[in-house]
Amino acid sequence: MSKRFFQICAEALEIPIESLDAASTAADFASWDSLSHWDMISAVEDEYDIEFSLEEVSAFKCLGDILESLKVKGAPLG
Repeated sequence: MSKRFFQICAEALEIPIESLDAASTAADFASWDSLSHWDMISAVEDEYDIEFSLEEVSAFKCLGDILESLKVKGAPLG
């Protein structure tokens, strides 16, 4: 798994990186609201120089879904 990816998510959600894993969902954290979700998506897009479609973002249910989409798009996850 990409430590940088989880670091980006933790910063956007304002939670400790240790609290996150691929199964993490918005229901797990009070700070993960619609605004922080879009902040996180934007930060991930900027970091990996990719764009998600609205349909993709709407389908994301957990951080693992985002990671899988990054892999499909060829993002360098390290």
